Amino acid sequence: MCFISYGQPASGKSYTLFGAYDSQSVNMELLGLVPRIVDVLLVKAGAERFTGKCLQIQVGCLVVSEGKMADLSVDPEIFEGKNFY
Repeated sequence: MCFISYGQPASGKSYTLFGAYDSQSVNMELLGLVPRIVDVLLVKAGAERFTGKCLQIQVGCLVVSEGKMADLSVDPEIFEGKNFY
């Protein structure tokens, strides 16, 4: 599965992918695509463990900004100080 979020600054790309963050509670209605899909995958993985099957989940996060590309799953410090989610 792959998501591409492209558009003008402050147009809602991060909100669509990740939703609104509230450190006090988890409101499923405010979650974006990524946390909702991860939730479904983890529930599926939990159900699969009782069948003897193994479910492997890999996640990556690439950011392209100002002509630079970085894999945040490998080097999250590369865009230090930038407001990437």
